[in-house]
Amino acid sequence: AKAGLFLEVLKRLRPAAEEEGRLVAQLLEAEGIGPGATILDVGCGDGRLGLALAARGYRVVGIDVSSLLIEEARRRAREQGVEAEFVAGDARRVDEVLGGRRFDAIIFYWGSVIGYYSDSADEDVLRRCRSVASPGARLLILRHPNKLGLQLMASIHGYRGFYDVLDLEDLVVVQRYVLEPGSSYMDSAWHVYRRRGQDLEHLGELRSCMRLYTPDELALLAGRAGWRLRRVFPRLSDPGSATALGASPTMNLVFEASVDGVGMRGEEVQDRR
Repeated sequence: AKAGLFLEVLKRLRPAAEEEGRLVAQLLEAEGIGPGATILDVGCGDGRLGLALAARGYRVVGIDVSSLLIEEARRRAREQGVEAEFVAGDARRVDEVLGGRRFDAIIFYWGSVIGYYSDSADEDVLRRCRSVASPGARLLILRHPNKLGLQLMASIHGYRGFYDVLDLEDLVVVQRYVLEPGSSYMDSAWHVYRRRGQDLEHLGELRSCMRLYTPDELALLAGRAGWRLRRVFPRLSDPGSATALGASPTMNLVFEASVDGVGMRGEEVQDRR
């Protein structure tokens, strides 16, 4: 039931797909990864981003734990006449699910997978992604919640919780986020309503708890998993600028698969001091 409700929300975010695909393709091309390259979309949902990239000539494989969302992604691919592959499977075993396949870029988009299990599980997912990466591959963690900006927002609201509202055609999603002082965990509750004339009908609630990372925490985690940070920036539309990163609720990080399979190591950190 929850997956079905989430799908209803995702369906109404589709108008943004073209612009999202353009911005992500622009970033990929700036990293030397053009059409024809193989892309793995981790936690792909209903395939919104993956299909937009496939339409631009990328060879896309999407993986998601929800078979309902994967079926919808496959249906949409057929409907749009776009060639893309969608696999139902657990991202925590991505290497096992996808066998010996290799990818030129691996994308986590819109707060997918990372932060929902444990620090060790997050590191393991990124390590497994490293094992399916081709030489010189890129890891893109995009529009991901940023602990710096979210702690700032929570403090401004006196840690009583803060709200956002998504106005999506016939649906209204009221999002409430709670983050305690000094905590790395954010509770979120999305109340989904359908418009009925002047009234709103409550359809249900989507709840989650997410472990938040600062840019440096996520960079160190990915470093231990074999990824070297190339850049971090707050706005997908302006990848050349890190201005106001500390105040942004989201962040974008680009990593390169390190040659030796190790990114930022302890001794490397010591060397920088």
